[in-house]
Amino acid sequence: NKEREENDEKYLMSIVKINTLDRTTIIDNINSINQFTTRLNLHGRFIHIDPKAREFLGYSSYELIGHTHFDFVHPDDLPIIVRAHQLWKTNGNGQSEPYRFLSKGQQWIYLQTNCQVQLNSWTGKPESYICTTNPLQNSSDCLQKPLSYILPSPQTTIYSSKY
Repeated sequence: NKEREENDEKYLMSIVKINTLDRTTIIDNINSINQFTTRLNLHGRFIHIDPKAREFLGYSSYELIGHTHFDFVHPDDLPIIVRAHQLWKTNGNGQSEPYRFLSKGQQWIYLQTNCQVQLNSWTGKPESYICTTNPLQNSSDCLQKPLSYILPSPQTTIYSSKY
């Protein structure tokens, strides 16, 4: 009976996965005064917004969460964001070209976004995008594109003749 007690030893086994550096999101805080972070799901929907974004965009976090990034991008700049999302999916990170984003005050502001794919620590599959966005101070920071929504000024005369 004593031999049986010695053979009834119990063991506890634990499996732990430790994140390696290549799966850890590193955000550069050098220019953190003039930038904000967001987290997007793989479809481009906001799932987290840095409260500091309100200072630049005018929207509260609650007004953006659930909307897609595409909902606020100028229609002429949508190809820029589509290319950026493709780059992020392919390379795991990247920087967008400057693009226009509609602020709560109904003005187009220029932004540029650096993004890194966040991987699920168990599956290793992409889970979301961690984006650091820099508002560009003026139009000289980016390529000026013509706005497609400019209406003629009152001084503009439109002539029409019927022959």
